Amino acid sequence: MTVIPYIDMYSVRLTSPHHGKATTFLLLFILGITFSLQSILGGSFWIIYFSSVCWHLWIEIGLFVSGMRKGKVFAGVHQLPKSIEILQRAMVEGPAFCVPAYLISSAESSPNFSLILLGFVLVIMGSLFSAISDYRSIKSIPMEDRVFTRRAMNNPVGMMVLGICNAMVLFYIALHSETWAYTLAYAASVLIFYIIHFPLGLRFIQLKDEQTNAYYQPGKGMQGLGLIYDSVYEMTLFIAPAYLIPWSFGWLP
Repeated sequence: MTVIPYIDMYSVRLTSPHHGKATTFLLLFILGITFSLQSILGGSFWIIYFSSVCWHLWIEIGLFVSGMRKGKVFAGVHQLPKSIEILQRAMVEGPAFCVPAYLISSAESSPNFSLILLGFVLVIMGSLFSAISDYRSIKSIPMEDRVFTRRAMNNPVGMMVLGICNAMVLFYIALHSETWAYTLAYAASVLIFYIIHFPLGLRFIQLKDEQTNAYYQPGKGMQGLGLIYDSVYEMTLFIAPAYLIPWSFGWLP
């Protein structure tokens, strides 16, 4: 009887210790966009912003406690305290996708194609800035100073079960059309981020050899499928509650 080996798959992001400066600029960009959208269009942009910040804050704390967030982060020449680093990431990495996704989902019900296009343009602009900043920073430092952040995509099992449960909740409230639009918009936004970062070697998939404990990159076909899977997995596991919780309380239309 042939036993199929279990393969650990990881979503990997490559950054530098000087990532904090670019993150600060992205934070100001996201705050400005959220303020502008709320002022011009009304709606619940600040609610989705702070909901995604709070949820992502728990994620970042978990990554730090588990040891997955390692290394030092600098903004210019100043090292950020770990608490500030965690808060900064939470205020950027969640809302960077949640706010445009909410804009797209809100415009879909009209439909207002110009606002839908604007939502994706904002994602592309933020992703390009992040990719170019990280690429330039990484090329200026030696290999040993580069920061690899790995997140297991199929382990532990409990995390996958949580993602499935979140997906079931999304299906349960499928009659609320904006929920599906938000879900698809967020997954598409993450995939755009991956597509922009992948050619520069900043975001990719790795497998782990259980015999040697070494990490290696699979072929481009599996890379593509892995990044598509990860965009959906990340949406259901990490970001769906940022929409579901305020919606369940009636805070989102």
